[in-house]
Amino acid sequence: CQYAPRAFTGKRLGGGGNGLERQAAWRLHDFGMQRTNWLGELCTDWMGDQGTLKRLWSQIRQVNFIGDVNVVKGQVAKKYLENGEHLVDCDLFVENQGGIVSAPGHATIALPSNGK
Repeated sequence: CQYAPRAFTGKRLGGGGNGLERQAAWRLHDFGMQRTNWLGELCTDWMGDQGTLKRLWSQIRQVNFIGDVNVVKGQVAKKYLENGEHLVDCDLFVENQGGIVSAPGHATIALPSNGK
């Protein structure tokens, strides 16, 4: 099933005559905060049951339209010891099929020590 976009109609949002014109969102698109949830899930899957997600930050920079293919990626940017906790800073992002990063993010994760 292919989606055939409709032509821009210029209808007002909500029909209340508030002056807001429909512009870029005439196609179906996702709820942006879902991408933040995907980034959080990437972190919690990676850290396992013994880790703790200390901080998660992200931005929603691009609209993802229904049908876009999104890949959630991350890499360890820094490992350090602070206040007795073994912390890892990770750079995260959601990338669409065109290579556009629609949601960059950053996380700090506390991991258990392996005793070394």
